[in-house]
Amino acid sequence: MSFSVNPPPKQYVYNSLIIKEGEPEHILAYALYKVHKNKVIKQARHELWSGSQLALQLKSLHDSVIQQEGMRQHFYQQAREMSEKFVTETKERIKRDAVSEYQEKVAQYRRIITPPWVKFVKWLGVGLSGLIASVVVIVMLTGFSALFLGKEGRTQIAVAAGKTIFKILNSDIPVADHLSVDKYK
Repeated sequence: MSFSVNPPPKQYVYNSLIIKEGEPEHILAYALYKVHKNKVIKQARHELWSGSQLALQLKSLHDSVIQQEGMRQHFYQQAREMSEKFVTETKERIKRDAVSEYQEKVAQYRRIITPPWVKFVKWLGVGLSGLIASVVVIVMLTGFSALFLGKEGRTQIAVAAGKTIFKILNSDIPVADHLSVDKYK
């Protein structure tokens, strides 16, 4: 009579952590276990552990997850925290994107609904400001020059400035002056 002792079947961390196949928390907990295992391997390489030391450490990690409910709960807790963080960050990103998209739509709408006469008045204001700036510069330069001239020089400067301003105001307007009614009489 021979006794054959069969070794107990190998237990897998996968089966210990993933109790429900489609449960995201369980899958994430297993992924976090694998990340932890990888850190142990990296630490072993960095600290130049022997192969037997590394094997012992990995077996200890493996067995502790299978045998200790606390270790499994630790990975589940990490998975829940990571899931909550992911959900929170995703919600915030969606809100930021929605607000940004809304602001862009409002800006597009404003560009579309701006009446043409408002656009024309803005355009005219820009041109008119340039004309006014030219007149102001002429007046200021004339006044500054008049400080250093005598009475006769000031009179000549004022007359010259007046003529320059009159020329600016009476300059040729390309379309309006060429289609003038007086021209066809």
